[in-house]
Amino acid sequence: MQLAPGPVEGLLVQLEQGDRAQAHRTFIQAVSACRAGGDRAGQGAAKGFMGLLHHLAGRLDEAREGYRGALRDLESGGDRRYGALFHSCLGAVEAELGNLEDARILVDLAQLQLPDADPGLREAMIVFHRA
Repeated sequence: MQLAPGPVEGLLVQLEQGDRAQAHRTFIQAVSACRAGGDRAGQGAAKGFMGLLHHLAGRLDEAREGYRGALRDLESGGDRRYGALFHSCLGAVEAELGNLEDARILVDLAQLQLPDADPGLREAMIVFHRA
């Protein structure tokens, strides 16, 4: 099972609407389904968005773990579409934890991966980095 833009967008809408509990359940199901189907890239995307869910809730250690796991799975699954996003998110966590040098390196990695990013995410990342 791959996380196509439709399901990911739907999950992000759940987050935006404040339905974090349902989003959390859906992400857990997506990680399990991807793991069972051998879809490392899909598993990585789901883990990354789980990291975002933890990040939004202020659980920085769990967010860091989610982003790191996502990046490992995406790399092993040969999918670089979300690498820029999750490197940037991980950089934000490191900055919030006071690890500014690590944050800078991660944001630089995110910039390098922009050409491989999903087109919608690439546009969002460019706006994010200008801010």
